[in-house]
Amino acid sequence: MLLAIKNAIGGFIDKILGRGGKEDAARADDVKPGTPMTPEEVVDAVVLKLSEPTVTTDAAQALEEKREQAENLKEQFQPSLPEGKVLKIEFDDASADAVSEDHEVDFAVTVNPKKRGKAPVPPDKVRDEIREKLKSPLLRPGPCAVESVSASNPHSVSAREQREINRIGDLHGDHHSCAPEPGQAEWTGDHQPVTGLVEKAQANPELMVLIKEANLPTTLQGQVLFPHSFDSSKSQGGVVTAITLKLQKLERAKTSAP
Repeated sequence: MLLAIKNAIGGFIDKILGRGGKEDAARADDVKPGTPMTPEEVVDAVVLKLSEPTVTTDAAQALEEKREQAENLKEQFQPSLPEGKVLKIEFDDASADAVSEDHEVDFAVTVNPKKRGKAPVPPDKVRDEIREKLKSPLLRPGPCAVESVSASNPHSVSAREQREINRIGDLHGDHHSCAPEPGQAEWTGDHQPVTGLVEKAQANPELMVLIKEANLPTTLQGQVLFPHSFDSSKSQGGVVTAITLKLQKLERAKTSAP
């Protein structure tokens, strides 16, 4: 059988289970996930288990067998490590040929501190990203915007308005995609200018500047309703959400800027 190389075998099992000897590796499974352990103890336990002989005698299958075992061991022992410590298992044998040379699957087990970092994005870069989103045709009347109905409320559609939207949609289709069917029971009344976008701009001077650059309306005056299909309505909501997230990103970038 192909043997996994043994590396840094220690007395961890004795400490955790009060046992020793040849049965240590088999009894490492008795350690329940989340049992507090030091990094050294985790390394010893994982090496013990991973050093067990492979079931298969085929080099390629042996390497895959140990890689699968490594993933299972990470799931078992990672919860036992102190916060911020990360269990890593790396295989020195990159191929079955390397395993065949010495009839061993070579590996290394380490526990490293997890370090997180953030690379700030220049504010101008984020502004450009918002400018690109503001070019979306979904924020303007579409090519099939032949007829509309005046909007009485920027956040809702009245029963009378809904009847008109259904009539217009049945005649001309989705004002953006020109789709002939709404994809749902009724056509959605699409407020133009887009309520969510204008209200965000009125509360955010940065967005107001960018909206003016894009020649988009900055107020809801004269707002009308066009028929929207389910797909177009969902896509438009995605554009507004993306702009909202990029505005948050812009604020973080401005804070991080030197």
